[in-house]
Amino acid sequence: MKSDLCDPLLLLLILGSSGVVDGLGSVVDISYRHITYPLTWETAQSYCRSEFTDLATFYSPSDVNNVYLKRYLSWIGLHKETTPSSGSDWVWSDGQNYSINWQDNVSIAEGNCAYVTNRDKKIYVTDCGNRLFFTCRAPAVNYVFILEPKTWPEASAYCKSNYFYLASFSSNSFDNIFFDREIPTWIGLYRDGASWKWSWGDSEYTNWLGQMSVSSNCGSISSLKKTTAPQDCDTPLPSLCIADNLVLVKEKRSWEEALEHCRGLRSSSHSQLRYDLLSLQPADNQHFIKTKVMQADTEEVWTGLRFLAGDWLWVNGADMLYTDLPLCPAPGQHCGVLSKSSSSSTETRDCSEGKNFLYYTDLATVYSEADVQNQNLGRYYAWIGLNGSGTMWSDLVLSDGNGYYLNFLPNPNLAYSKECVAASYHVWRDDRIYGLNCGSDFFFICQDNRPYNGNGYQTREYIFVPEAKSWAEAQRYCNENNGELANINGFNLYNNVHSEDFPIWIGLHRDGGSWKWTESPSDYKSWKINEPSSNGDCVFMSSKTFNMAAQNCDKQFPFLCVSDNVFLVKENRSWEEALEHCRGLGSSSYSDLSYDLLSLQPGEEHAYLQGKVLEADTEEVWTGLRFLAGDWLWVNGADMLYTDLPSCPAPGQHCGALSTNETVGVKTRDCLERKNFLCYGYTSEH
Repeated sequence: MKSDLCDPLLLLLILGSSGVVDGLGSVVDISYRHITYPLTWETAQSYCRSEFTDLATFYSPSDVNNVYLKRYLSWIGLHKETTPSSGSDWVWSDGQNYSINWQDNVSIAEGNCAYVTNRDKKIYVTDCGNRLFFTCRAPAVNYVFILEPKTWPEASAYCKSNYFYLASFSSNSFDNIFFDREIPTWIGLYRDGASWKWSWGDSEYTNWLGQMSVSSNCGSISSLKKTTAPQDCDTPLPSLCIADNLVLVKEKRSWEEALEHCRGLRSSSHSQLRYDLLSLQPADNQHFIKTKVMQADTEEVWTGLRFLAGDWLWVNGADMLYTDLPLCPAPGQHCGVLSKSSSSSTETRDCSEGKNFLYYTDLATVYSEADVQNQNLGRYYAWIGLNGSGTMWSDLVLSDGNGYYLNFLPNPNLAYSKECVAASYHVWRDDRIYGLNCGSDFFFICQDNRPYNGNGYQTREYIFVPEAKSWAEAQRYCNENNGELANINGFNLYNNVHSEDFPIWIGLHRDGGSWKWTESPSDYKSWKINEPSSNGDCVFMSSKTFNMAAQNCDKQFPFLCVSDNVFLVKENRSWEEALEHCRGLGSSSYSDLSYDLLSLQPGEEHAYLQGKVLEADTEEVWTGLRFLAGDWLWVNGADMLYTDLPSCPAPGQHCGALSTNETVGVKTRDCLERKNFLCYGYTSEH
């Protein structure tokens, strides 16, 4: 939603990952990017500064521990040769034929030489002139990894001169050749006179290994032990960059002008990017952010902190975790800054002062008609052939009498207190079995025991039955169909409990001659072929295709509920009083539950909320829409997708309401009018 790159302003931007940040914690995203292509230290620094922020700075051992550096690239003895008789063909250096696990889309890959990465066991194609580490085949079927980048022809010549040839191998030998290795990787440490400094910011962290060479002036980190060591700066090595989503904009603006500038930015290459003034949390990396602030042209920079409706808030709706802000700030001191000279996180200032400012980018929320595609409908429980009398491991027996390794979740002791066991499947695969009450009705899995084959082994076929039954009923069903409940243990659960297509009840039903939804009106339907049929008056949805079909309402299926976090307050308040009311609400049961005036989006979300509006005692209800700093915004920081709001509203008409008489659009009204209003609740994890 913003410009490619801003003019030379003083702003700090943040690249986030969601459009609505109600209850959001930190929006500061600091990460490390491992560059596996070998570069000298100075070239690596230039690359990191152009593509990210700089060469990596570490602030604590946890930063180091969370960095993954084990991936590396290596030339192998596979290359493309062209002959008059056979044309182009891939050949191995040893002349043998081995199966090749190619990279994805290899047919469009450019280059005539092959390399591997040690992590995914795939073979990649690239230009033979690139300089990579390489692996030679040595005598006695040994392989030697050479930590010296060369082109493919240079690497091939080196191996032939010193060993046999570039590594040629079968796929089953991969792990014995390309295992994890200790490889130094460039970071931002460098020698400055008698001391060592970081290329980006200040940090006391180092973890030197042994005695340091006085002739090596650039710092590296080892890929496995994570120790730091000096290296010759001209040695080509992999590198580690530090990246962040903060951008510094060097221009003096008032707070409202800064907010207007940020939200008016657009990106020509990423249409979903949006920008906002920076919010902060106490747990954010203050050292890193301070480095940004120190680059400003002013002593202080604006953040997204604002005093509004009697409370301090972040204008993007993020969590307010600072407790030392003044409850009653001095007149005009209603905006927050970061200072070069202060160690405290935020200070309050007159909003009209001209300062540089910090802002961040955020990806816009995507709203789709296919809401069901965002639901995890594939999860199910299915009875298997495990039961017992109660509390001891030995009491649990499978229906074929054998014992198996069990992998219970979430609590083995709780599981053993039940008498029957179900396997669970969902799209993220938890590979667990659960102890459940035998009388509960679930789908189940039968096994069809086949005759012994010629090798003396009995084969089994597992059959998923999408009919809800108790454990005993399920066992009886399997027995009557020449099988038994599946004997699936913790080792083969993953291979035998699969994604299945099963029916799920939804709120669509036949009402006379038409089909209606039990909740708010909707025109959405996605019937299967030859549906709706006369099979029944209720509708289920496929867990895989999301298509719908009519069915007898007495069937037992899983079901999909709709719930919302929106509630109508039938009290007549001004807009600011309504905002104060919502934000002043609390929950005695959930300490992390917070409330705010409602934001909404056009389309299906608007249509759904119209049902709430119709219950109001007033013709219109307040929402969280507010005209501020020359722009319409939602006070919780949600995306503004309405395009028909007046760019220059009439005096006082700076607040938004929904009408009981109209089903589209938000109306602008005088903020002092008194109306019912819509609040919503959210948690800090939301």
